[in-house]
Amino acid sequence: MRRSDREVTDKKQILAIMEKCEFVYIAMNDPQESVPYLVPLSFGLEIVNDEILLYFHSAAERKKVSLLSDRCDVRFFMHQGHGLCYDEKKQSCTMNYESVSGSGAVEKLDDEEKLHGLDCLMRHYYPHQTPPYQHSVAAITNVYRLHVRSLTAKKREKRL
Repeated sequence: MRRSDREVTDKKQILAIMEKCEFVYIAMNDPQESVPYLVPLSFGLEIVNDEILLYFHSAAERKKVSLLSDRCDVRFFMHQGHGLCYDEKKQSCTMNYESVSGSGAVEKLDDEEKLHGLDCLMRHYYPHQTPPYQHSVAAITNVYRLHVRSLTAKKREKRL
């Protein structure tokens, strides 16, 4: 990382950033296009035996599904806390932010695990009281778990 003064290395702080993020961007290999395929997704977060797991869902067909073969490797990125920061004296502008990026392997969940993944996703957006949702929708929904292998985090918080 070029700016080590902005690097976040404490796992609790990294998880706190991740919990505040609204979306995760997943980049998958697209051999037909010769460039990565990138999609923003709603997600859930869980820690199991010190492993960070991200959950996301999709319809049962289309491009994302065809690229997400079992145990495929992906990159991910999430960010939050944006704020433009203009220093009038220096006549310079910068951006405050918090971000996390990393890589991992994705697995498609079977019917027994789908509801757990969807529950994690719902808890991310409704942490105080998860509202009910139609469990019957899980039958026509793909649910995935991303096993995070590596991650880095950055934070810029300039005060004027």
